[in-house]
Amino acid sequence: MGDTITPAAPTAAEPELAPMLLGDYLQLSDEEQLEILCRI
Repeated sequence: MGDTITPAAPTAAEPELAPMLLGDYLQLSDEEQLEILCRI
C-alpha cells in the first residue's frame, strides 16, 4: 500500500459546503429527513 491517501471527492471537504447542505437538510420536515436517510 502507498503512504498517502488521495481524496475521492476533494470538493466535499470544503468547509463552506457542509453548513449549506446541513442547513438545507435541517429545514426539511422530519418525514422528509427520514426519507433521505432511508434512501442513503
